[in-house]
Amino acid sequence: MRRYHRGVRDAFAPPHQQPYGERATRTAKTPSPARAPRSPLLEDDADSWAAVPGDGAAKTTAAGSLVIVDTGVVAVNQVTVEGYLRIRQSDRVLFLGADPVTEHWIRTLNENVESLNALETADEIVERMLDHIWAGLAICLVSHGRAALNAQVQREAIALSRAENFPAAIVPGVSALECLFSDLGLDPLRDGCQIFSAEHFVEHGRRPDPSAALVVSLSEETACTELLQVLRTAYGAEHEVIIHEPARYAVLDPVIRRTAIGSMSEGDLAGVSHLYVPPKDANG
Repeated sequence: MRRYHRGVRDAFAPPHQQPYGERATRTAKTPSPARAPRSPLLEDDADSWAAVPGDGAAKTTAAGSLVIVDTGVVAVNQVTVEGYLRIRQSDRVLFLGADPVTEHWIRTLNENVESLNALETADEIVERMLDHIWAGLAICLVSHGRAALNAQVQREAIALSRAENFPAAIVPGVSALECLFSDLGLDPLRDGCQIFSAEHFVEHGRRPDPSAALVVSLSEETACTELLQVLRTAYGAEHEVIIHEPARYAVLDPVIRRTAIGSMSEGDLAGVSHLYVPPKDANG
């Protein structure tokens, strides 16, 4: 088994602090007689677990932690400086995403990288992450893409880690929404902006305010027929909207297509990120 580097800096320490040293949560060097079984993930690390006294029964704790780094939309180019440092300084990096360019780049920053793409459900992914955290590792989950699975994994992993009193945080990247506002030259604060996932918008019978801009986040599960029907009722068939898909690589241009609501079909919304609906009076 590959030996993990235990001298890496604390993934939750500010960047200006010393880059190396023992994590503060390892308080005991002497093993307890009632020590819990060691995790096979750290079978070659004798100082991974520390005994903590309490209520007459020996308990164990590890210096595990979790940080989730969102790499943004454009491969590699939209990772923040903080995200870059977290990837480099963590004990183990877990990758969840569909972009091979980003995965290759991550492997140049940290030698302990594991892809989670073979796992099919959020429960499996979160369980694998918690195994590493309980083993005492500072874990960095690198998430790339806008799949609903990524968002579910992030929510569950953060909630469960904090419930177990492990440090957990998210480092955001550039989102598809930020790309939309930048690509279209929009100021969402000027007229206000309503933002919904298409599923929530349709299933909960949301009725938009036509005086403010509307952004609908699309996915493969979007019920396009119902969505278009709601938009026709609220805005009219002649109202112009914008179909937007951000560039995934720096050498590509974003997809920006203007069309009337009445001219759209289900196929027009397949494979894109967002539908932008300007305020109703914006078209004159």
